[in-house]
Amino acid sequence: MNLKELGETFRLERERKGLTIDDVIQRTKISKSNVLALESGEATKLPHPVYAKGFVRNYARLLGLDPEECALVMAGEYMAIDNVGANPPVADATEPELGEGSGSKSGLLVFMVGVLAIALLAGLMFYMNSSKDKDGAENAVPAVEQSASAEAQPGPPAVEALNPPEQASVENVLGQHDAEQGAQAPEAPVDAQPKAVEQAAKATAQTKAALGADGRSQLLVAASEACWIYAKVDGGDDVDGGVTVDVVLQPGESKQLHFRKEMVMRLGNAGGVSVKFNGELYPFEAQSGQVKTLTFTAP
Repeated sequence: MNLKELGETFRLERERKGLTIDDVIQRTKISKSNVLALESGEATKLPHPVYAKGFVRNYARLLGLDPEECALVMAGEYMAIDNVGANPPVADATEPELGEGSGSKSGLLVFMVGVLAIALLAGLMFYMNSSKDKDGAENAVPAVEQSASAEAQPGPPAVEALNPPEQASVENVLGQHDAEQGAQAPEAPVDAQPKAVEQAAKATAQTKAALGADGRSQLLVAASEACWIYAKVDGGDDVDGGVTVDVVLQPGESKQLHFRKEMVMRLGNAGGVSVKFNGELYPFEAQSGQVKTLTFTAP
């Protein structure tokens, strides 16, 4: 569903419930111009994406529709606008003009002769290539043997990258943020303990260093593409001490969040972001434009 279809749904549902534009304005506190822009699906006449998604949620609640699904349509509309590129250059398709009278007939005759010559040449080349393919097929190694030979040769283990097309830019954003924060993991103490015990102690020290000064877990989201983020921190606004975060990140921007118990985060473009959880890269698979929900629990 796009914004035009969402606006039409709003209008039809409003009329079905017997509500006027003035009724919507009075009950949602949305201005008339914004109500009309929503129903007509004109994103350019709406304010900042954060406010526009808030209008969509309020209007959806009034009509008994799912506010989160409607907000996702709005988020997708703004991402589509951000990703619109320049129009490709138009090739010069001007055809040569033919002369009048006998000149036109001569040009047509030359054109027909040329087409016939090209057809004959194409047929000859096809026949020659078919003969070569037939001879080559007789001497070719069976595909099954080639496949078995390739499988018998060991190769380096495949390493799955997180969002390969944007990995470099995302790592730059994360690295820049770490440099600004000055976060350095303490070196593990060198003593006579066994190697396994030493590694466990180092991992524990790194986890403590990643936590905030108040013991809260940290989450860092870095964007390589425009992405809408909706997160409920420790239960959200409905729970005492909880917070709800609703923000749109542009390419190159990052957002740091803290929580004590649990965070549920919904990403409108999961393929366009990378996530660090307590200083460690959090692996997950997502394509560009895919909506994904992630849940994080404090250690």
